[in-house]
Amino acid sequence: MEVRSVKENFLKKWMPRLTSDAEPISPYRVIWELIKAVDPKKTVITHDSGCPRDQLVPFYEATVPRGYIGWGKSTPLGSSLGIIWNNKIFFNLSSMVIRNP
Repeated sequence: MEVRSVKENFLKKWMPRLTSDAEPISPYRVIWELIKAVDPKKTVITHDSGCPRDQLVPFYEATVPRGYIGWGKSTPLGSSLGIIWNNKIFFNLSSMVIRNP
């Protein structure tokens, strides 16, 4: 129960940024809308290293193995496209998302 309480408090603190209508659109709003739009049981999501990773990791909750592929500082920018396509094909997933800046 303690983990759920901590998560709820964390989201409550971040909700103004996650749902902000400010322009230009906040990257956190993009993440929040993405979370609501995809079925995590049928989606693999990754990112290029740097800010996209930092914005995605605290909020996206993968519910299946390999539903989130995290990496960074080990491959060149743009490698996420090959990584995610391989997983989509091999594991027969219906959606794939790459979060880039």
